[in-house]
Amino acid sequence: MKVMELYAHGRAVLEVEFFDEVGTGLGPTLEFYDLVAREVMKPDGCVVGGVKCRLWREAEFMFPRPAVDGEKEMNKCVEVMRMLGSLVARAVVDGRTVEMPLHEVFLEMVIWKQRYDVESVTWKRALMRRLKRVDRVLWSSLKRLLSMKREEVEGLALEFVLPGYDLPLGEGMVTGRNVEEYVWKVVDATVGSGVEYAVGAFREGFERVVSTSVLRGFEGSEVQMVCGGGGEEDWSLETLRDALKTDHGYNPNSPSILYLLTVLSSYTPLERREFLSFLTGSTRLPIGGWKTLTPSFTVVKKVVDDPDRVLPSVMTCVNYLKLPEYKDVETLRDRLGVACREGRGCFHLS
Repeated sequence: MKVMELYAHGRAVLEVEFFDEVGTGLGPTLEFYDLVAREVMKPDGCVVGGVKCRLWREAEFMFPRPAVDGEKEMNKCVEVMRMLGSLVARAVVDGRTVEMPLHEVFLEMVIWKQRYDVESVTWKRALMRRLKRVDRVLWSSLKRLLSMKREEVEGLALEFVLPGYDLPLGEGMVTGRNVEEYVWKVVDATVGSGVEYAVGAFREGFERVVSTSVLRGFEGSEVQMVCGGGGEEDWSLETLRDALKTDHGYNPNSPSILYLLTVLSSYTPLERREFLSFLTGSTRLPIGGWKTLTPSFTVVKKVVDDPDRVLPSVMTCVNYLKLPEYKDVETLRDRLGVACREGRGCFHLS
């Protein structure tokens, strides 16, 4: 968090170096963004100053949990959210890629500051539409609850608490008389004022770097893509062949290059992230995919006495893969896989 507090708001492009590692430039910087993203995305929460912060709902895209923890925990969550806002803004300004799949609804709430009016029918309808996008199962359950008869509601024996968190929203049980009040309190706690602590802190951190107004010309899904959380990546053989450059011992028709293209185009999403982290320091391609990767993905021959016993190596600052001339595609697949799993996250060679 200190890095963001001290350097995020500056005009210069942010570059990061790690202690006891000699690597500098783009690779370590992207690795820094990736490490922070992975830490805050942990399902069981991240630990900050000895306090566990559980920030996100359990879902594919990141949307804040309601404010249900104690004061000490919530204060830390606010600090982390503020730091994340600065981190994402810095990445956007510097043209960095961060794998942080923030929910487009959350990003819309950050960009478009709104005034809460829980008594307004229009506002209630807007909140219900928002809930449908964030948690369709909960939305469906609440809609059904509103359509039930009085005796059916009371037969459910529902406590007046926030589902999944046991946060009291009122006293006693849900009845036919207070069911509407209960529904709207659940909706507001889930996607309204209950997550404003996170929305406000993220917005504050973002605006320490750049105004959120720069994003108001985009749809939520487009902002999500800019922030590294959306969009499919094209790893087809044709795309990889067009993007890959060869030099120093290899040409586009070299057997090792054809083996490499075959292996990369067959990678699973996890293997893709591991390879990108190994090659670039980031687990995602920039917007536009391989064709916009700068510098271009370049492969050169690594000249050694016994190629099949040697792992590939990289220069992350220039997206440069040094590839031994392996005897067959399976040897390349194995050696490259080991290098990606064991060599990511370290910058030992200058």
